[in-house]
Amino acid sequence: MVSYPDISRLPDDLAASLVRLVRLVNQLRTRNPDLDQLALSVETELDFHAATILVHHVEGSDDDFQLMLSPWDGRQLLEGSDQR
Repeated sequence: MVSYPDISRLPDDLAASLVRLVRLVNQLRTRNPDLDQLALSVETELDFHAATILVHHVEGSDDDFQLMLSPWDGRQLLEGSDQR
């Protein structure tokens, strides 16, 4: 499981986004125990900032799990699905 980074000095909205991402990653890892790497695609600048913090946090842990930022922009994926 991914531990929660220290959110005590973060603005409330950034802390909430970071908590949501940690919960998401942990749910995915619970459902897929063999998952050893994951790429996050986010929709907002706030979520991107939170994801960047989380990626650095995971890199600094002793876990073999690897978390990355996806090269795809989540906003583009959503906009593309609206055009169908």
